[in-house]
Amino acid sequence: MDSLRKKGVFYLVVVIALAIVGCMLVTGCSDKKKESFISSADIAYLEEIQATGALKFEWLNNYSPSRPTAIVFHGESDGNKFSTDLDPNEYTFKKDADDKNYVVYEGIGLVAKGLDLKLSDYWTKDSEWNLAVFHWESFAREDNADDIVAKFYSLPKMRYYLGEDRYETSKVPHNNLTEVVSALYYEEMQDKINGKEIRFIGNGVGADLALSVAAYLSASSAKGLIGNESLPLRIALCDPYISVGDMNMPGNVLPWTSVSTAEGMIKVTEELLKQVVSYGAAAEIIEMQEVVSVQNGTDSAEAVAYAYDIEKSEKAEESYKNIKANSAHLYLRESYSSKFSDSYKKLKRVALDWYLYSIIGSDDSGNAGGQYSIGYPHNVSDFQTYYSYSGFNWGPNKTRPMINNRALNNDTNSSVSGNRGKNFSVSAWTPTTYVRALRGISFTQQKKVGTSATGTNVHGNSLYAMKDYTLEYFRSENYQVSDQTDYTLVCGYVYTDKNKDGYMNDGFSGVANAKLSVEISRSNVSSDEKTTIASFIVNADETGFYAIRLADKKKDSEGVLSEEGYSFSSSHVVKLTLIPESHDYYGITSAVSGQPYYNTINAHNFSGFSTEITISNYYADAITIANCLVRANENK
Repeated sequence: MDSLRKKGVFYLVVVIALAIVGCMLVTGCSDKKKESFISSADIAYLEEIQATGALKFEWLNNYSPSRPTAIVFHGESDGNKFSTDLDPNEYTFKKDADDKNYVVYEGIGLVAKGLDLKLSDYWTKDSEWNLAVFHWESFAREDNADDIVAKFYSLPKMRYYLGEDRYETSKVPHNNLTEVVSALYYEEMQDKINGKEIRFIGNGVGADLALSVAAYLSASSAKGLIGNESLPLRIALCDPYISVGDMNMPGNVLPWTSVSTAEGMIKVTEELLKQVVSYGAAAEIIEMQEVVSVQNGTDSAEAVAYAYDIEKSEKAEESYKNIKANSAHLYLRESYSSKFSDSYKKLKRVALDWYLYSIIGSDDSGNAGGQYSIGYPHNVSDFQTYYSYSGFNWGPNKTRPMINNRALNNDTNSSVSGNRGKNFSVSAWTPTTYVRALRGISFTQQKKVGTSATGTNVHGNSLYAMKDYTLEYFRSENYQVSDQTDYTLVCGYVYTDKNKDGYMNDGFSGVANAKLSVEISRSNVSSDEKTTIASFIVNADETGFYAIRLADKKKDSEGVLSEEGYSFSSSHVVKLTLIPESHDYYGITSAVSGQPYYNTINAHNFSGFSTEITISNYYADAITIANCLVRANENK
């Protein structure tokens, strides 16, 4: 009897043990607490900190669900409250030493002397955005940037400024700033997510913070802790801090990733940017180059300084190369910042000021070929005509485009008068879909020498001698020229139009790995027939974005064109056909007709499962966007 009782106890113990193991394997029950996204309730001393004005969002206009949203993360602080307004003591709007007021055109048709120092007006009024600033000034006041960045990822240097050279070091958050800001952002946006674009804009160390928050949010989304609708669709990094020295982080890795910190913030930026663009964000980087003239006896030369003059090692240069490969990049070459006070320069906001102003597009004040020399129309009376034109390519409230290579794409060129102004450069104005297409393309500021062409390229386009161009005073139009000089791109999204309004405004709704058939033909002038010269399949990436790269033909030493590649001196037709691989989608929705090119990039959008794009010389070595908005099956 005792043996039977012992056997029963033994079997009971075995059953209980198996049940526990089964519970751990099947349901995951254990002593470990289920992971959840951080909330503001988890942030120590938050109420006391926010009472000082820190770690708060300030909305610069009344939030509207019909508008996209931009959030500014300021950089190094002097302890004063950050403002998007231009400092009148720094921006005097005088050219050189004379007393002539600098004349600026505020948007299109609004001719005014001087400039609206309140840059937020250009966003909230002229361009119709929701705009907010995240205030963290007291945490961003340190003698060096390394001590600020350390707070993003660890706690030993966590403190905040109280004023009069005093710091709070004990009543500080027990989470790093990346976690803290992510929690506050996520809660702030819960009642503001509307499916439209969310853009992060950061300067200096604030650019690093914006990128870190975006990466942390994406990692949390990948774990299922938050939805992807709150992820920023675009990130503007204005003079990001990319140090090259060991960051001395615990374990030499970021706490929530496997990213090494031993090689400095440049390696961290490389890895975080790779993570952020992989979920579908478009990234752009604007780096200020301050140019001053240096006299050495009878010789003169130029000296160039950056917001952070960091000498990169060969290893760091490789990271820098990869950073540029994952972003649209601009060197903002200017000389006016040399006149700024040292205290203003410490704020590292030269590139930010320019970027915030550039939401208006071109402010070109030249008069070549008409009242305005960049972007059409020439005359105020033509605005309404062009506003309803099907190929309309202006921005909100008739702001003018920022042009890539104005020497070639200027609107005074009558031979391309019907296609002017669609090759864009880097700016806040530039459509986000286009910024995504600019990934890996860099811009410098250059201006043509003289008026005569030095020859033509394989497409028959004029070539000009170019020289570096420097902004002598604050402007947005700045003669940008890209390094995309020997290939043509056709890009776009295969996108789910869930709300059926014809816009790409459904959050992250790209159709992953969508398959497109591509057929390229050339017209036979004598017989008016088309000859197919290439056909292939291209797949979109995980975000639904596809890119077709058409390399130029090459000329040998005798000027003979190669067999491979393309020359668009004669027109080619690219036919794109979506190959549906799922019954989840039942048709193609046309973009809203007559709407601004800026909003829809609709010049070549699919109107059915196919679209045809004619590429002539004007579209060579440039980017043509063709989006396919797929209607979701309502029964799924």
